[in-house]
Amino acid sequence: MEKSKSAIASHLSLWAGLLLGVVAQLVHADEFVPFRPDLPAGTKCKIEVSLLHPTQAAVGMYEVQLRSNKMQKWSAAKLDAYMRGKVAPVVVGPGNVVYLLDHHHLARVLADTKLSPTLYAVVKGSHAHLAARDFWKLMTEQHWVFLLDEAGHELKDPSQLPTAIRDMRDDPYRSLAWMVREQGGYNLSGAFFAEFQWANYFRHRIPFETTPAGYGQATAAALKISHDPAAKDLPGFIAP
Repeated sequence: MEKSKSAIASHLSLWAGLLLGVVAQLVHADEFVPFRPDLPAGTKCKIEVSLLHPTQAAVGMYEVQLRSNKMQKWSAAKLDAYMRGKVAPVVVGPGNVVYLLDHHHLARVLADTKLSPTLYAVVKGSHAHLAARDFWKLMTEQHWVFLLDEAGHELKDPSQLPTAIRDMRDDPYRSLAWMVREQGGYNLSGAFFAEFQWANYFRHRIPFETTPAGYGQATAAALKISHDPAAKDLPGFIAP
């Protein structure tokens, strides 16, 4: 009997060790290392939001407020799980400046609150060796920069972009475009800066006041014209 108990204990110990090894491998595979400018492309990392430079001039601040209000009610575990599902692509430019390529609204929520000082990210490339002119040529060719301001006007050059997440300005029509998509006005397409394309479509068609009631009325009006033939070339268009 004692030998049988000893054998069982030995087997349990062996399986426990194997299980711990598997868990350790899984944790290591999902590990986000601290950001460094020399990290190779494809590396997952955690980066301070304060280090990020935006690649667009504006966000929809009403969207930021709504998302912030919701996220601040979450537990730490739920927030972390959500952020792990929103891994932000970043690229390193001249002078080791780090540029955020997507998830600007999430970054702005974090910058405006104390929810987390860091963002989960993945390095898309390091181009610190390039001259500024060549870097921005690459960024433009890759559609990694959006050179329109909060009113839909073209920026003369990338130097007019904000240099910090908290400096991005408010484009109410970007919030409207998000609200329309949330209510099924068009599909999530993965196209570059799709919501800004829809924002500019609504910008010249729907005037509204930037109040909760105004956004509600504008969303109802925007949903009606989101299926019009004039919008057929926009990303995620849903035919009537």
